[in-house]
Amino acid sequence: MKNCGTCKYWEANNKSRFLPDFGKCHGINMNYDHTEWVDNSSAVQLKEESKHILAFVEDGSDYYAALICKKEFGCAMYQEGQWNETICGGKGSTPRPFSITEQEYAERWNAIFGRDKVEEIVEDAKKYLKERQRTEESIKGLEKRLKENQND
Repeated sequence: MKNCGTCKYWEANNKSRFLPDFGKCHGINMNYDHTEWVDNSSAVQLKEESKHILAFVEDGSDYYAALICKKEFGCAMYQEGQWNETICGGKGSTPRPFSITEQEYAERWNAIFGRDKVEEIVEDAKKYLKERQRTEESIKGLEKRLKENQND
């Protein structure tokens, strides 16, 4: 039987000491690479260009999933060859569709990372440093008076 070890979609795990006998199948991708939302529905369907797909992987969050298998494993999608990242498209997959506008995305980015608040942050830092300097001067003044009172 032809198996993953000689399939062009199978990448051996040469980078990790964990599960060294296993590799990743790049022939079976995440479901969102092959599915699309049905209009006005919470259902999905296979994209027209993906009707030939025999299998895909899915995880609960749709963040990342991959078929991990030993080289002895085999499947109906077998194609003789050797995994080559540049020829086979690399590790990437189709980006997830945007469900919000670019403007809303930018606003959320700014809310999270504060890119548009740099000047405000700098001003707050300056105020903090001035207040800290005043506090240190006050402490030195108090220490000086305490020392003078102890000497009297």
